[in-house]
Amino acid sequence: MNGVDETNLSKIVIFPNPNNTGEFTLNNSDEKEFDIEVINDQFGRKIAFSLEQFSLSNYGITMPYVPGIYFIGIRIGDKVYYRKCSII
Repeated sequence: MNGVDETNLSKIVIFPNPNNTGEFTLNNSDEKEFDIEVINDQFGRKIAFSLEQFSLSNYGITMPYVPGIYFIGIRIGDKVYYRKCSII
């Protein structure tokens, strides 16, 4: 994982987090375009997921329901930032 720019990360909201379904919504409150690069579990393994783009700054993610901690790789421009989410 790379360095963290809190300015960019603080604008991206993941909800509901934690959840018990494996379905998350990501929203960038400053409405800048972003992409979902990868989702890793707590051991660094890549997790399969489906993605639905609602707008340039709003996505829905569905991944297998397996309780644990996950890291969503979010690309903004040429950088990838990671946000933590949990399935309980």
